[in-house]
Amino acid sequence: MEGIGGIIRRKSTDGAKRKPRTGSGQLPGLETPETGKERYMHSDAHVLAADISSHFGERRKFALYLAVILRMGVPAARTLFAEIKSGEANVANPRKFFLWSSKRETKARPAARPKKPRGKPKGKQLDIGGFLG
Repeated sequence: MEGIGGIIRRKSTDGAKRKPRTGSGQLPGLETPETGKERYMHSDAHVLAADISSHFGERRKFALYLAVILRMGVPAARTLFAEIKSGEANVANPRKFFLWSSKRETKARPAARPKKPRGKPKGKQLDIGGFLG
């Protein structure tokens, strides 16, 4: 009777003798697109943020650029990045210019609501005798 170690050794040596499999295991004509390159890119904003962060050499700040792109919109961010990349912007620090141009206009804040008083009412103290008679 052969042990589990012998079976495993025998299977591994049999696998070396077999002819290597060609193809991807799919039926002919049914090719799947290769998604290994952009595995975590879920939207156009993710792809653009990856391009911008790699262009500026700050791959670790991907989330910052993604937030900026989502705030200003993908088309506007793509246009601004294209201007920076081509040199049309002509600025000393393109990264700072990209972040500065994404700022929102400051909106006037609504007037604060008056606060309601908390705690006991000031002034006249309630008398239980008035209620009882």
